[in-house]
Amino acid sequence: MNARKLPSLLAALFLQFAPLLRTVEPAMVGVLQPVFVLLRWFAAASAVAGGAHALSGATGLVTSAAVRGTNGVSLSYRAQITSDVHGTAKSYSATGLPAGVVVSSSTSGIISGTPSSPGTFSARVTGWEFSNRTGDSYTATVTFTEVNAHPHCDDPVKGHGIALVHNGIIENYASLKTYLSEKGHVFKGETDTEVLVHL
Repeated sequence: MNARKLPSLLAALFLQFAPLLRTVEPAMVGVLQPVFVLLRWFAAASAVAGGAHALSGATGLVTSAAVRGTNGVSLSYRAQITSDVHGTAKSYSATGLPAGVVVSSSTSGIISGTPSSPGTFSARVTGWEFSNRTGDSYTATVTFTEVNAHPHCDDPVKGHGIALVHNGIIENYASLKTYLSEKGHVFKGETDTEVLVHL
């Protein structure tokens, strides 16, 4: 027997017999009463401290918990969550992903897409025991950091070979982008800086 599974198995065994202790306890008076009080306290503490979660034997995320990407550039990340009891998770789900990024393969843990806004996102990735997202689960936090692409370059056909790195805000970029798009300019991302190189 694997020594790492022993505490989980003992907790499971104890929790299974806890209702029996409540039945027998009123009959036991005197000397053994403090023992039953301590056993009741242990059962409650196990439940509060996550004894039920320990039964799943989850060991957690095996792949990197930090993903770095570039706004407007596609990314692909494979989450892998394992458990001593159930092995590798059979299905995955996630919340809090950057806009444009989704779980593209729920059975293999592939998270991919093209981020459409920069920032830092704390996504909660859950690995499930069964392929239909049921059974025991374990949730891990994966941090996605999406940065803007620099430098921005103008259109290779209509442009003049301009590259620009900019730190600031262009407040009327949306109207400029619409105007330039109507003139045939093609934009690769969603940043305001990219508009400048097309002017």
